[in-house]
Amino acid sequence: MDGLLSGLLAYGRCGGAYTLVGGLHYGCASARNKGTCNNRRMIRR
Repeated sequence: MDGLLSGLLAYGRCGGAYTLVGGLHYGCASARNKGTCNNRRMIRR
């Protein structure tokens, strides 16, 4: 099950969506999937 806020939050620098990572944290989808963003910071769910 995806998080309630997945896709609704966006990272200000790259505009990538925050998505649920590992079930407990949100992270930048562009950094995780494409490698086009250097933001590796996670937000606890």
